[in-house]
Amino acid sequence: MTNKWTHTPPVPMTPLRGKAEIQIARAPPSTIPARSTEETLYELQVQQIELEIQNEQLRSTQIELEKSRDRYRDLYESSPVGYLTLNAVGQITEINPAGATMLGLERANLINCKPDAFIAYPESENWQRHFVSALTQECAPSFELTFHRGDRSTCDVLLESRRTADVNGKAALSVTLTDITAQRKEEEKMRQSESRYRSLFEHGHTVMLLIHPESGAIVDANSTACDYYGWTRTELLNLTISQINTLPADAVRREMHQAMTTQKNIFSSSIVWLMVQSVMSNQPVGRFPSMGRNCSTRSFTT
Repeated sequence: MTNKWTHTPPVPMTPLRGKAEIQIARAPPSTIPARSTEETLYELQVQQIELEIQNEQLRSTQIELEKSRDRYRDLYESSPVGYLTLNAVGQITEINPAGATMLGLERANLINCKPDAFIAYPESENWQRHFVSALTQECAPSFELTFHRGDRSTCDVLLESRRTADVNGKAALSVTLTDITAQRKEEEKMRQSESRYRSLFEHGHTVMLLIHPESGAIVDANSTACDYYGWTRTELLNLTISQINTLPADAVRREMHQAMTTQKNIFSSSIVWLMVQSVMSNQPVGRFPSMGRNCSTRSFTT
């Protein structure tokens, strides 16, 4: 019967193990504490458990980071705000669906394109100045511009840019686009409405004053009021209604309070005579501003 000696299989030599053994060989004997086999085994077991705990913590952290990344990705993809990233030469390297909608093309067709292609002169010059400025400072002032899309429609946006860096550390620009098309349309409607009523106010043949509800100061006066009172518009705007009214100040205040707190609407079936005045103005065809006054108490002859 042949006796067989049991040997521990040799540990594979790796570059890291080789470096460790060299350092141990070079170390002075006094720096290598003598330990029993049991102590060494115990220390190795403790270190192994520590590494396992660290690995578990790293895995948990990685899972949380992936969840957080997915949440931000969902926000990026579903946000109504447009987001795009530009490289140092102004090419689109990344864009979300909302941004692609504002530019009117598929996302894949926008990569490596420049926003310049969608901006008409003279706004294109403003965009170029903004781009250069944003690359050289932390945050450039926001501004509004209009994108001209391939289907000939337009999209008004509020644009904000922030300097950043790409994955390679090169300069890049993070751009936020907020669609303000509906807001601009409402503002245009307000301007047109203001223009219509301003025309009616200024050209009407009835004395009209705008009075501050608390102080009674005259805020505005039309030309007919100026002719009637014998004051220039500038002079009237430096007066209060009490100064040009023959009623006592208390009576004027009561009249103003009544005008602000009551409504005088007629819902009966009686006939009401109105004096209607119209003025010429730059309004759409078929429209002109008019004003009516109740004159039912007057006597009319036929």
